[in-house]
Amino acid sequence: MKYSFYVLCAVLFLSCEEDNIDDLLSDFSSENTPITTLITVDTLFESSSVSINWTGNEYATSFSYKLEPESYIDTVDTYTNWSDWDTLNTVTFTSLDDGSYNFYIKSRFTVENEEAVQSIHFIVDAIVGPALRMYPLYQRVTAGENFSMYVYIEDVVDLGGMMLHLSYPETNIIVNTITSGTILTGAPVFFDTINPTDGTIELITTYEDFGGYTGTGTLAKINLTAGASASLDTLHIEDTSILKNSGNVSIDIVDRVYGLIEVVE
Repeated sequence: MKYSFYVLCAVLFLSCEEDNIDDLLSDFSSENTPITTLITVDTLFESSSVSINWTGNEYATSFSYKLEPESYIDTVDTYTNWSDWDTLNTVTFTSLDDGSYNFYIKSRFTVENEEAVQSIHFIVDAIVGPALRMYPLYQRVTAGENFSMYVYIEDVVDLGGMMLHLSYPETNIIVNTITSGTILTGAPVFFDTINPTDGTIELITTYEDFGGYTGTGTLAKINLTAGASASLDTLHIEDTSILKNSGNVSIDIVDRVYGLIEVVE
């Protein structure tokens, strides 16, 4: 009889302990929630390098973040994947193209105790127009990989024609084809010349072809193949490039921004 009594007491004790443990775990999960507070709240950056800072409460032991570009269909995935968990509370993104972005961040206390994702939206407007620029500003490709670069016109008024001169490292980059961008779709005359001997590209339209374009958009898409050796190359817009308005008057080009290509083996 004594034995049965002790067994009954033990069962009751363990049952109470189990309920207490569940209560404790529930309290632990609700009270020990990691919380991230974004310190950077700017919505406009006039630089291609953007720094974002944050802080965490005492339970935010590590952080992970990613960046979502919104302004381009052919998106470069340099920062688009979630970063490794780290204790750092700041990040600097370099060579960001002009456009809109969403920044996402989350923190965690344990693997099971992870914060809901937080985000902020911002715009990069680093290039003053009228300007010519390459997109992307930075691209990382593997040896032998096919990839694309785009020539953009930035903040132009009454564009009527152009003569573009581009240069590239012919020893490690192969230019395959050039196709007209959205701005030149209606232009009946579109000359393009690729010279692989000296690494130059020429694009020409005359001012009669399309009667004045105002805004920002793509002039051309350049399809390339990376060479076999590791290198850091550039696709340049030369100073000899000329823009004309619909009255055949030259448009001052404020800036010419090159694209950086890193080839890895």
